Amino acid sequence: MDATKDLRSCQRADCNANLIFSLFNQNVGRTGFLVNCSETGLLFTTDSPLKTGATVFIRLSKAEDLPPGSAVVSRPRSVCVAEVRWCHEEKKGHGTRYMIGAKYLIPV
Repeated sequence: MDATKDLRSCQRADCNANLIFSLFNQNVGRTGFLVNCSETGLLFTTDSPLKTGATVFIRLSKAEDLPPGSAVVSRPRSVCVAEVRWCHEEKKGHGTRYMIGAKYLIPV
């Protein structure tokens, strides 16, 4: 899959927020960073890869620079359950991060 190709059907809003996530029904929490969101899903980064199709429970832990407004597209969900749609490795400097695209499972 081409990581630069935009497959979302909804408009994205840039975000800048820390998050905590876990594989659904597991107690081990991991940290990540919310990059952007839309009405139907979100993009976040993390240090470890996730399998396509995995169900994750996501909670925003600290929002630094969330977009203003009350429209659904401009505000990420503070807590959600989502399905991992894709995972791409991104090497920067001496570290590796993973870009995770996820689709919300439970509608608003």
